[in-house]
Amino acid sequence: MITNLSNQKNYNFIFVILILSLFLHVRFYTPLVIIRPFDLLTVIIFLFFFFKENKGEQNLSSGFYNLFPYLIIHALLATFISIENFLRETIQVLLVLMFAYIASKMKYKIEFKRIIFYLLIGSAVIMGYVIVWHLSNNVWTGWKRLPDSRILYTVFSVFLFGYLNIVKENEINKAKIYFIFSLFFIILLFSGERKALLVFLFLFLMHYAYGSPFKIIIGLILSYFFILFLSNNIENNYISRMLQSILQIAKPGDVDSIIQGAIPQDIISYSNLQRAYVFDFSKKLILENPFLGIGTNNFVPILKDEFYYLPNSWIQGIHNEFLRVCVENGLFGLVLYLIIWIKSWSNTRKILKKAKKDGFINKRQFVFILYSIYVTMATYVGTEASANRSFIILVFISILPDYLNHYFTSKKNNNIHSSIKVL
Repeated sequence: MITNLSNQKNYNFIFVILILSLFLHVRFYTPLVIIRPFDLLTVIIFLFFFFKENKGEQNLSSGFYNLFPYLIIHALLATFISIENFLRETIQVLLVLMFAYIASKMKYKIEFKRIIFYLLIGSAVIMGYVIVWHLSNNVWTGWKRLPDSRILYTVFSVFLFGYLNIVKENEINKAKIYFIFSLFFIILLFSGERKALLVFLFLFLMHYAYGSPFKIIIGLILSYFFILFLSNNIENNYISRMLQSILQIAKPGDVDSIIQGAIPQDIISYSNLQRAYVFDFSKKLILENPFLGIGTNNFVPILKDEFYYLPNSWIQGIHNEFLRVCVENGLFGLVLYLIIWIKSWSNTRKILKKAKKDGFINKRQFVFILYSIYVTMATYVGTEASANRSFIILVFISILPDYLNHYFTSKKNNNIHSSIKVL
């Protein structure tokens, strides 16, 4: 028993360190790929599991196999550019599959409640370091100059509300929670990370609306006017413009002027306008290459050739993974990509309905897992440039039903064993 607990603590520690390494802005540049701490840890832990652990001890998650069709197409279509590009994407795909293998095996060895708590604390510590780094470099707003750490502002909300949904009501100190909410909201304002702010407000609303459509609608209306009030009354110009860019996201500006090479100077958000003109150009590429797309990683080179007269700051990738897949991997790739999301959501819904029926979760937890997590993850990949983190989120989405099924099955078995002991 002691040995089992000790092993579980070790696996908890290993898994938390692996996930947190995703948020470290440390890079080693090679001629072919960029190596990060997460990559090195993934390879080491995968080799340990593959060679030392008993291979027949536990089956791999079905979600692990669901990843293969899309990831194979993603790598193969990289040949449209060059063999070097194909090798680079193949290495990335192998790394993603190694992580998926580790995550599939880990579900039998970790304690979920502790994992979420440790991730919450660990992400808070790293976020604290990121803030101190910016302040020490005289950056008082816009705390997102460490690209690999920007996702922290989003995932902290997920860990925070995830933890609130797995602890008992009497274990929560409401005063401390409201203080954390207030402090984190201020941090989000100064960070300038818009998607993280929207995710926080969405999760806050879903958590306290208990899944009531009426309360959600009222909450959305109040949130809009709250952001509007802040944008008109905050004296800090950076924060005010950031909030206004959220409210005016449907009005990015004159896209035609960008195409003609005349960049307007009086717009609220250059980011919104850049994404709008990239979206317009993407539609053209989809119509020209509908089935297999233009090839993995081929968007930026084509954009650069088409708009060679624009500054480099306007030649950026697609900040929407769903759109990028459609553009670079075609409708065929998009279907394979969406199948992963649809299968996951459908299986999760079935598992949660059964868990709710068995009394393991309440309505709030049912709604949070079924909608909040999927909407949050879709929001992130739907507004962020393609990167390794987008693939890790895809892994998480794919294996989530397997984790939930294992968790509730174990809980049910434990209840049965407890009943037997009583008898």
